[in-house]
Amino acid sequence: MHQTLETQVRERTAGLEWAVIELKQEVARRQQAESALKASEQRYESLYEHNPFMYFTLASDGIVLSVNHFGAEQLGYHKEDLVGQSIVQVFDMSDHRTVLEGLAACVANPYTLLEWDIQKIRKDGTRLWVKERARAVHDHTGMILVLVVCEDVTQRRYAEEQSRESEARWRALYEHAGVGIAQLTLDGQFLRVNPHLCKILGYSSEAMLERDIQDLTHPDDLQGNLASLAELLAGKHHSFSMEMRYRRIDHTWMWVDLTLSLVHTGSSDQAYLIAVIQNIDDRKRSHSLLQAAMNSVADGLLIVDRQGKVTSANQRFLSLWNIPDELADGHGRRRLASLCFGPTARSANLLGQGP
Repeated sequence: MHQTLETQVRERTAGLEWAVIELKQEVARRQQAESALKASEQRYESLYEHNPFMYFTLASDGIVLSVNHFGAEQLGYHKEDLVGQSIVQVFDMSDHRTVLEGLAACVANPYTLLEWDIQKIRKDGTRLWVKERARAVHDHTGMILVLVVCEDVTQRRYAEEQSRESEARWRALYEHAGVGIAQLTLDGQFLRVNPHLCKILGYSSEAMLERDIQDLTHPDDLQGNLASLAELLAGKHHSFSMEMRYRRIDHTWMWVDLTLSLVHTGSSDQAYLIAVIQNIDDRKRSHSLLQAAMNSVADGLLIVDRQGKVTSANQRFLSLWNIPDELADGHGRRRLASLCFGPTARSANLLGQGP
């Protein structure tokens, strides 16, 4: 009898000890779960409060139910300044109707994402452009809430505005310039031409866009043009200028001063050429008359400007100095000056102004 009682006591004691162990394990599991939940809530709170986007939770009538720390700070407020207030207070009065209409559209279309760009006003009165993304949802009680995420896009908007202004200035220059301007592919195909270029050549813009720059170039000028273009594309120069002849629509030749520049846009596939083309027919005719007059003189004549650049030389001068005729044109005048006066000659010396 006594042994039976002791056995029962031991069994009950062991059972109690096992229950205590299980209870301790359950307490440990719950503490671990609560700790994990608390850590998760802290991570969520940190993500919500300090995420570089403005988060608002609104009631269906636009009252602010919550706002994250970053959002309130960006607008110059404390969170408690905004909670319980209408969201329209951070917008210009002229935009209140737009804001409320957007809010109503969200409420009328739950779970549909709507977005728009609009200006918000900070507490100090300064403005910022934001892209707002809004969606209406139901909370656990079935009440409609509107969740709004706002991204500051002020810098992007200003950059876009500056780009538009720059494009407008370029278009005004392009359309009304007194010289021909063209945008070309790297192989010389016309992409855009301004009205003045069409006017001096006689082609319509549509006809120009069907041609390339080589189609219009005089055969005697083509090789020099292609050689200079090859050097430009190889990166040896940022631009080059040359005098050459272009064919008008009536098949007559017109002298032009061509300046061609390579424009990079961040990708070699998107690079293009800009050509500025000036009609110099009248100047060339005047030069031809001057050259004819100079060639009629028995003495050798050389005309040099104040910078020491040779502008003209008559045949008698070239003959006296045994200079090839090709050095007398626009491309050889630098070598002509060097042959006549040496590489260190200065314009001041040539004009009698130096020591």
